[in-house]
Amino acid sequence: MVKAGRWSFWTGAIALVGVLGLSLAGCAATDDNRESVILIVIDALRRDHLSCYGYPRRTSPTLDGLAREGLFLENVVVHAPQTVPSTVSLLTSRLPYQHGIQYWPGQNSFGRVPRSVPVLDDGWKTMAEYFDDAGYATMAAVANPWLKAAYGFAQGFDQYWEDDCRLYGRDFCDGADLNEAAKAFLQEEEHERSFLYLHYMDVHSPYVGNPHVEPAFHLTEGKYVYTNGPIPHLSSEDLEYTKSRYDEKILYVDGLIRDLLDFLEAEGLLDDATIIITSDHGDEFFEHGGLGHGHTLYSELTRSFVILWGSRFPRASVSSYRAAVDTLPTVLDGFGIEPDPSLEGVSALPRKGEDVSAPEPRAIITEIGPQKAVILEPWKMIMEVQTGRVRFFNIGSRGAIEAEEQMPPPHVARQMREIAEDVIRRAEKDSKSVPADAKTLRQLRALGYME
Repeated sequence: MVKAGRWSFWTGAIALVGVLGLSLAGCAATDDNRESVILIVIDALRRDHLSCYGYPRRTSPTLDGLAREGLFLENVVVHAPQTVPSTVSLLTSRLPYQHGIQYWPGQNSFGRVPRSVPVLDDGWKTMAEYFDDAGYATMAAVANPWLKAAYGFAQGFDQYWEDDCRLYGRDFCDGADLNEAAKAFLQEEEHERSFLYLHYMDVHSPYVGNPHVEPAFHLTEGKYVYTNGPIPHLSSEDLEYTKSRYDEKILYVDGLIRDLLDFLEAEGLLDDATIIITSDHGDEFFEHGGLGHGHTLYSELTRSFVILWGSRFPRASVSSYRAAVDTLPTVLDGFGIEPDPSLEGVSALPRKGEDVSAPEPRAIITEIGPQKAVILEPWKMIMEVQTGRVRFFNIGSRGAIEAEEQMPPPHVARQMREIAEDVIRRAEKDSKSVPADAKTLRQLRALGYME
């Protein structure tokens, strides 16, 4: 469903009076000013911990304002509960079984040392390459060791900045470093049109370690607990304390985004800026007996959102299910860039006269190697590849976290089984990879991936 936005941006955050008022739906950037397109991926951010989703803590005033005043895709499903396959799907509009990057037993790093690191094949055209072909100067600043230039992620970028030695030498990931790299790039006046990709790791585990994160939500009882996967026992006090540290990280990243917007305003770049914000996956907080991500396909890990803010996108909220692969075609649609016709996703940009409140039924796929999930609103099916076991859940129109199993009508169950079996049949299990070097292993261990 699409709802019209209301003009109430930056309440309690920052005042950009008059400047933001120039962001009128359907207007293209003026030729006189420099245009900036900034894609922000917030690693491991689960959407229901944002205050715009009704979360009781005020974790996200800046994101809330952008969501109100931009095109807000409220109910996005990511295609994997892990960074690399999910991010590749976001950037290429291809599903994991198509681009081939997903983790199978013996290849993942959860509780063991990874033998190799997946590589993005240069045959898949990325969002950066589309903008590069359109004449934009391109730059990336990333703080995730899985996404290094050596692993294929620099394709399409003029500059690829990796925050590794400085960042992990301090044992925490600080997105302020990414902001400074982005600001330096944007201040290069020869860039009339720029595309930037920032991948923040501040919300990712560990939720402690950054001295710049203020203790806004600390509880007096409990201790910080973290693991990637099942945990046999977790007290309510420790769980709430751990969640409070996570929420403080969200508030910190929200401030980083506010800082970036302040910079754009000060440099006279905000009028012609487009901000795209999303998350690659969420984190579990014992909803299904574990913590972290990468081990299940439950909704706490696979629900996300996309915010597209700027003059090229209307102010509207879309509550119907969308797939993360829709992000690329939606962005290209807003900029009038012709997409490859074979993209898996479709544009979510509302059309004049289109009844988006009653979209055509559409199956959405999310997967890790041993598991495949199919969503066909309001039903979700999770299938185990090795055993063929299936479980069905009614997650409604908002992607509720799975509780008790329920059986859909027989024809729906049969359709979902057939979709999952087709994915398994067509999946590419042998994606390109390179050996993991000692530096990458050290970084992954610092992020909680290895015991």
